[in-house]
Amino acid sequence: MTAALVPALVLAVGLAPWGTTADPVATTTSPTSTASPVPPVLPLDPTATACPTPSPPEPPSRPSGLPEPTAASGLPSTDPAAVPPGTFRTARVLSAEPLLGTPRPLVDDVADRLTHARWTLAADGTLTEDTGEPPLRRRTGALRGEQHTTTEVSATTVWTDADLRPTPDGPDVRLVLVRAAVGVNHAVIACRTFDSTTTTAGVFVLDLSPTP
Repeated sequence: MTAALVPALVLAVGLAPWGTTADPVATTTSPTSTASPVPPVLPLDPTATACPTPSPPEPPSRPSGLPEPTAASGLPSTDPAAVPPGTFRTARVLSAEPLLGTPRPLVDDVADRLTHARWTLAADGTLTEDTGEPPLRRRTGALRGEQHTTTEVSATTVWTDADLRPTPDGPDVRLVLVRAAVGVNHAVIACRTFDSTTTTAGVFVLDLSPTP
């Protein structure tokens, strides 16, 4: 009987797939997990405050209490259009006075910059200069300018009202500037909000000389 089983076993081994090395009596067991259990999901605290989202501040409002530039010209009333178009340079700064509690050094900084300015009066009455001030455009007889600058954390607006008229002795012209700049800062740092507002205002009286 044993002799009859040997050829059958040899035939069964010969018909088995090549490369099969699995143990016919081996059993598969699941590995034991050592990971920490997942903590339960806790409900959100309804009283918690979300961190403020950074955003640019709104443009500031024009400050009140600014005088009219004609009140500081020191010249008799004249039609502003009496000044012909042309180019000018600042001949002298006659005065620079702070407004709205502005510290004197800040007003002096603006006056120093205007001392070296060059000006152009266009045929339509627009007055521009080369130091970065907003263009002054004729509006109901007066010259007015407004300029807005916005960044990710700040907003600044400059307002300028001006009066331009000939001097009695010529050929210079008298320019009076009532200038106000308001800057608003808004920043979010470590979930804390920081806000500040700065106002710089002054009245400047200049004599301009024509240039060739």
